Amino acid sequence: APNVPGLYNSLGKALVRKGRIDEAIAQFHNALTLSPGFIDAALNMASACEDRGDSESALRYYRLAMEKEPENPRALNGMGKALASMKRYDDALKYFARASAMDSGAAEANNNMGNVLLIQGRTEDARSRYLMAIRAKPDYAEAYLNLGTLHLSQGRVQEAKSYLAKAVELSPDLEKAHSTLATAYAAAADPDKAIQEYREVLRISPENAEARKRLDEALVLRGNLDSAIAGMRKKVEGQPDDAGLRYQLGILLHRRGDQEGAVRELQKAVSLRKRYPQALFSLALIHSLKGDYARSLGYLEEIRTIDPDDPEVYYNMACIHARQGRSDEALRLLREAVAKGFRQWDMMKTDPDLMGIRESKAFRELMKTEGEQGR
Repeated sequence: APNVPGLYNSLGKALVRKGRIDEAIAQFHNALTLSPGFIDAALNMASACEDRGDSESALRYYRLAMEKEPENPRALNGMGKALASMKRYDDALKYFARASAMDSGAAEANNNMGNVLLIQGRTEDARSRYLMAIRAKPDYAEAYLNLGTLHLSQGRVQEAKSYLAKAVELSPDLEKAHSTLATAYAAAADPDKAIQEYREVLRISPENAEARKRLDEALVLRGNLDSAIAGMRKKVEGQPDDAGLRYQLGILLHRRGDQEGAVRELQKAVSLRKRYPQALFSLALIHSLKGDYARSLGYLEEIRTIDPDDPEVYYNMACIHARQGRSDEALRLLREAVAKGFRQWDMMKTDPDLMGIRESKAFRELMKTEGEQGR
């Protein structure tokens, strides 16, 4: 005799793939009416309910599956996601924790835990969970995407690019990974690669209006920069020993994404004008974006010898130390920046570079004693 509940379940799955969710739910309902203990049908019904935005119904069907298999990893992960969508984050974490203890559910569970922990502001815990997801499943593109997005939000562009590039390598049609990688390349002043990624987004989703807009903006910027760079090169050829022209060319090359050319011109500017803090600061910025924090700090130290009272220098040094996990030194430099006149309190509260020290008692005391007095 034919397995009628199984046929209904298979038809429902086929309808889900076609995006016909309501019809799929009707077929899963038929399967469960004939076989109430049909776990796969219950799980598929729960997932379809989630797709329709009905978290309460999803929970009911996940519980139905768990009556038969209390430790079913798919059901546990599903329960967690449904609870998270209802903003019951602590309850969600409990189910994800149970699923993470099982080999078959560990990768997804840890990735899901990372998403919830990030919502709760527990950034480092989230990062650890994403890494655990990758250890459990090394080809897990979604976890690489989440790690890249997290690092990009912290201003750690080089690390973000690495994780996002891995995500698109593993899943070439993962639209969000291409879109976020384009944003990372734009942040790194690499318009050519940003353009390439926006084109990938449009290959996957031709109707994506935001990607089309970003691509058009990047193409215009690249065209304008090419023209400006050509003009500036002619000026430099006529006055090769003009430090100011070298500096301007370096800045244009940086914006164009030619970091090696930018560094070369900025270093030439510094060699032509010994005390040139603007060029030194640009060199510090470029090396920081590349993840070369030692060189970045070296250039900032040079600026400090030129102007020991520049609060921006101390602030940026604090950011680099915070990014490297050197909390005590970061806080010391931050206090010095404030003592020398740094008063951008809102920036200090939101700067992703300071995320690692923002929850510390010392940071809160600095903001309370100095920040409130400075308003």
